[in-house]
Amino acid sequence: MRARSLKGKAKRAAAGRLLVIACHPDDESIACGGTIAAHVADGWEAHVLVLTSDARTPGLAAIRKRECRDACEALGAQPPIFVDIPERRLSQHPDAFAAGVAKVLRNVRPRKVFLHGPIDINRDHRAAALMGRQVLRNIGYPGELYQYCVWFPTNIALGPYPLRTIGISSYSSCKDRAMACYPSQAGIIRQLRFLLRATNRVAGLLSRERDAEVFSRRQ
Repeated sequence: MRARSLKGKAKRAAAGRLLVIACHPDDESIACGGTIAAHVADGWEAHVLVLTSDARTPGLAAIRKRECRDACEALGAQPPIFVDIPERRLSQHPDAFAAGVAKVLRNVRPRKVFLHGPIDINRDHRAAALMGRQVLRNIGYPGELYQYCVWFPTNIALGPYPLRTIGISSYSSCKDRAMACYPSQAGIIRQLRFLLRATNRVAGLLSRERDAEVFSRRQ
C-alpha cells in the first residue's frame, strides 16, 4: 500500500489522532510501524514525537532527523516533532521532557498514545516510560495508553497489565520500508529484524493474523 494513499485517506476522514512517543529516531518504526500504517489506513491521523538527539557525532543528528521524516512519510504519518534532549541523558532533563510532551499532547489531543514500556534494556526507554506516565497523569490525559518494548518486545508481557495485539499483516511491507529509511542504523536494525519478525509472528497467533505488534494496555 502506498504512503501517499494512506496519508490522503487520513486527511480526508480522520477517525481520530494517535501519538507515538519515541526516544530515538527509528523506535517508532521498529516497535509501532505496522500499527501506525494500519491506523492511517483506517482513517486515523498519526503523529510521532521524538525525544532525544545524538549530538556526540557531528552531523548525525541531522541525518537521523531526515531519516525519521522519510520513515514517517513511508508510514503515512505526519512529519515528526523533535524535542532534542541529549541522547542517553533523558532522565537528567525531566523539565524539558515534561514541557515537550505536554505541549504536543495539548496540540495533538490524541485518542491513543503509544509510549515506551518500563521493562527495556535501554535506559532512555525506561526513563521515557516512567516520566511519560507522570506527564499523562499530571495533565489528566483521558485517552488510551499503550506501552511497547523496542528491545525484546515480548518483555511487555512481564508487566501486570493486559496485552493488546494489533494486526499488521497487510502493513508489514510499510514497516519494512520505514525501517529501511534508517541506513545510519542499519547494523542495529539488522540485529533486531529476525527478533521482530519472530515476535510479530507470535503476536499474530494471539490476534488470528499472520503478523501483529504487541502492547500493554494501561488505561
